[in-house]
Amino acid sequence: MAETLAHLATHYLDKIGWGKYQSYVFKQCFLSYMNFQYLTMSIGYYGSDLEKEWGISNKEKGLMGTMFQLGCFMGSYLLGISSDHKGRSYTLKRSSLFLMISCFIVIFSTNYITILTALFLIGIGGIGEMVVPLVIFKEFCPTQKLNKMTRLNLGFPIGGVIFCLLAIWIEFIDTPNIHNWKFMSIILFFHCLVTWILKIDMDESPGYLIVHRHTSKAEEILNKVKRINGNTDELIQINLQNEEEVSVNVADHKTQSRIKKIFSKEYIKTTLLLLVIYFAMLFGTFSIVLFMPTYLKQFSIIPRWIIIAIQNMAGIPCLYVAPFCVNSKLGRKYTMIIGQIISCVTIIFFAFITETILIIIATSIMFGIGFLTYAALFLIAAESYPTEVRNTAQGLFFAASRVGSVSAPFIGGVILDWKNGQEISLVLFGLFFLVSAACSLYLKETRKENEKEVLIVIEE
Repeated sequence: MAETLAHLATHYLDKIGWGKYQSYVFKQCFLSYMNFQYLTMSIGYYGSDLEKEWGISNKEKGLMGTMFQLGCFMGSYLLGISSDHKGRSYTLKRSSLFLMISCFIVIFSTNYITILTALFLIGIGGIGEMVVPLVIFKEFCPTQKLNKMTRLNLGFPIGGVIFCLLAIWIEFIDTPNIHNWKFMSIILFFHCLVTWILKIDMDESPGYLIVHRHTSKAEEILNKVKRINGNTDELIQINLQNEEEVSVNVADHKTQSRIKKIFSKEYIKTTLLLLVIYFAMLFGTFSIVLFMPTYLKQFSIIPRWIIIAIQNMAGIPCLYVAPFCVNSKLGRKYTMIIGQIISCVTIIFFAFITETILIIIATSIMFGIGFLTYAALFLIAAESYPTEVRNTAQGLFFAASRVGSVSAPFIGGVILDWKNGQEISLVLFGLFFLVSAACSLYLKETRKENEKEVLIVIEE
């Protein structure tokens, strides 16, 4: 099968080991995660600033989040398919270019409709910074270092902290010649420009290349990895064990529907459970991030963003211990379930407290554990499918998550305008984490399977 060919690439990467090349790939994917966190938090920033500039309502702020997530919904599926069909690197470079152009449009937006359109386009390009990098890193990473996938998620809290510091700095200087939200959009554009330039020389995944029979290119990249890692052994030459059998399998791979395989008898249970989990978790998470400046309205602007910075900082130690958690007896599955339950409790607790110190503690736990939970979720989802459909599955799950995050902001905005709307909305968002925990109980643990040594016989 095509997955056997992908294991061939993993076999060579295991022999090469971890080194400078994988560290460089890690940094590239890390920057992509930071990018996505900037984009997500920018919606809340734009909303709070446009409330002051244009007098928009909570419902209109929610609609901004909905348009961004609607773009993410469309982009996640399309980019997932493109990544499995055209290539991981190919797709990420083009989605990053599209994102940069979309951010440029925001700078020159002059009305609410233009803002909504730009946010929709940003969502389409921006979701590529989430869907593709995880798979790229996994397919360059030796088996014994797969737990480092959870460290990628450090890009979210670190990106969040940097964004908050930028927001505080912009508020301090408060330039009279340009609106604060436009100033922020200029900064985001240049960040997207730099990260796109850095992606130009990104190599294609050797696993993807072997599956699609580009063996000479795969050899070239694997030998490049060896050279950069300082390995001076003889050059890698890929010899397929059974040319006739491989040809048949690859032909089947090209004609078989990837979606059909994801929903086949072998994977349908896992697929349906992950669809619900992604939907439920993003339903609550994105709305809380979007409306956090509103939930903290009792504070002035600068203290508000200081608190949000502290919330994001809480994710750094939690994600630092994530590799140990997912490789412990808890595994991917129970790390995720415990995190989902703690998130539910802290979100509901946040709904009914007013003391500053309790707000900081509760929301910091909420964010920190939330980052850890997503790290475990992304890992178990990526490990649950074979290489030839992995990015299509990831795209499908991110599409499901966007269904939740498309509907939640508008619903949350409407509820916030009710009497006791803050409490009602937070309880609703918290209960969705409980739903995701219930579904997670029925997932298959992937830790032990992915710790097994990959054995492939290569005939010279």
